[in-house]
Amino acid sequence: MFLIIDDSETDRLITRLLLEDSYSNHKIVELEGAQEGIAWLKRNVQSEKTCILLDIKMPEINGFEFLDLYDKLSDTVKHNTTIYMISSSLDPNDIKRANEHYYVKNLLEKPLNPDNIRL
Repeated sequence: MFLIIDDSETDRLITRLLLEDSYSNHKIVELEGAQEGIAWLKRNVQSEKTCILLDIKMPEINGFEFLDLYDKLSDTVKHNTTIYMISSSLDPNDIKRANEHYYVKNLLEKPLNPDNIRL
């Protein structure tokens, strides 16, 4: 399963289409904000593995602030999820911060290349 958290409707659409091409047998959920993503994770992740594609630059709560909220979720949720941060900006500070973050498997550039994702 994929969970796309991105405030841009266009970016969500492009990401979904790319994922559908490569992972046609996986469910894809699209959400536009970090709070919505946290709420969804609390309600839905039990034993199904979920790959989160998390945008860095979002209004209200950005991707790094999402990670702070994510840290407070249950161990079950954290065990069953993998997080890839995605960004169209390759700000050196964001790259360093994402690459050093405990929960982030990798930082991927938009548009997404599905070959860079390992479920």
